[in-house]
Amino acid sequence: MQDLFNRHSLRFKLAISHISMILIPLLFFGVAGLVWHDFVNERYAAPREPGLETILRQNRQLVAQLDDTIANNPDRLANPQYVKQLNEKTEKRFLTILIEKNGRLVYVPEKADVMGLRAADILKDNDRPVDHHGYQAFKYHSFTFSDGSSGQVDFVTHDKPLGPAEDIILGIALLLAMLINIWISYRMARHIIKPLQILNKATADIAGGNLDGAINYHSDDEIGELCGSFEKMRSQLKDAQTVSQRYENNRKELIANISHDLKTPITSIRGHVQGMMEGVANTPEKAQKYQQVIYNNSLAMEHLIDELFLFSKLDLNQLEFEFEPVDIEAYLHDCAEEKGYELENQGIQLGYAASYPSHAPVIVDRQRLQRVINNIIRNAVQHCDRGKPLAWLEIILLENDFDAIIEIKDNGQGIPAESLPYIFDRLYRVDPARNRQSGGSGLGLSIARQIIEAHGGRIWAESEVGAGTSIFFTLPKRGTGHGATESAREETLS
Repeated sequence: MQDLFNRHSLRFKLAISHISMILIPLLFFGVAGLVWHDFVNERYAAPREPGLETILRQNRQLVAQLDDTIANNPDRLANPQYVKQLNEKTEKRFLTILIEKNGRLVYVPEKADVMGLRAADILKDNDRPVDHHGYQAFKYHSFTFSDGSSGQVDFVTHDKPLGPAEDIILGIALLLAMLINIWISYRMARHIIKPLQILNKATADIAGGNLDGAINYHSDDEIGELCGSFEKMRSQLKDAQTVSQRYENNRKELIANISHDLKTPITSIRGHVQGMMEGVANTPEKAQKYQQVIYNNSLAMEHLIDELFLFSKLDLNQLEFEFEPVDIEAYLHDCAEEKGYELENQGIQLGYAASYPSHAPVIVDRQRLQRVINNIIRNAVQHCDRGKPLAWLEIILLENDFDAIIEIKDNGQGIPAESLPYIFDRLYRVDPARNRQSGGSGLGLSIARQIIEAHGGRIWAESEVGAGTSIFFTLPKRGTGHGATESAREETLS
């Protein structure tokens, strides 16, 4: 009902159209009536019901001539030409002189409506001075022709105008009303049919697989909203098609990269096993070296398979999380101590600093968060600049109103600006050859991003080539209601 009073609504326009189709003909008929009665009728109509005395007074000369003719030469009234001359001399516009001989008209003037006279019974002898057809008859004088036949002089008036006929005016009004209604119907139909044709073409394009044709129709009514919704659907289908194609390309690339990453350690293992079988490792030292290579490659394969398994479960949303409140300061301090001993053996120092005055706990899955930190640190170690006298990492804890912010900073090689937006994509490697040699799977940072996003946080990187890289991620504080998975975490905790 509210749409009916919205001037942009199609219902409103249809209602106005229907009302116009009803009111416009009525308006035209009303105007036609006014024109007829107030203009034509006043201009052309004779005075109504004039008396005989008025007629005689207005036509004195003509009446005198009639009287003289009747008295001296009545046979002249049987001559149609003479009667015609008499009618041409009438002063009254709608006055007609009729001459009867033995009850039959001698002459009927052109301006007289014979059919109307017959229908009005004017030609018959009757006592009605005025009839319902508008004629008024006066029997002026009876006389006798020279041959003995009876004669009669009649005066007839008619109050209908001799201007444009009333039915013509009404016909013109009806025609104009029909033309305007046709124009209104055409405009309304065009307003509906045009966008429907556009939608029909767009539907055919989509059915044919073409999602590039935008629907360029804008209106504030329901059809405009429909076209807008259809355009939104087309755009979403186009985006889905693009995403699907990108996923397909990524799937092919993933298979190719996995095949390559698995083939490299398998080839190495097979080569060293074959060497041992052929007796190449003929000393205890060589045998131990071959065994160590085989062991390292098996560990690399195990790590890659583990990363792939975890990534696939995250990608399919099949990984279960066990969220709980965690003292993030103590948690990161323990991580720094644990990883510090391991990195110290590789010649890398790991530090920890915190600026977290709120001491608010965060809602995390301890095991998954540990995986994030390990993956980021492993990625930093792989990009460590061995040419520097001292390689170091630092874990820094900060906060804002809603989140705890963790920064893991290194002084490694840094990441080029053109590569920085893609480092969290799966299987992306800044230096593919170097990472394969160092055992990088290309999935570590992608897994870290998915885990952080599952926590309702976000992850990003800042880097400068030659100076190092900082990777940041956020974790929502407990009770802030901030983050995409806050309700899910609360349900898990309850």
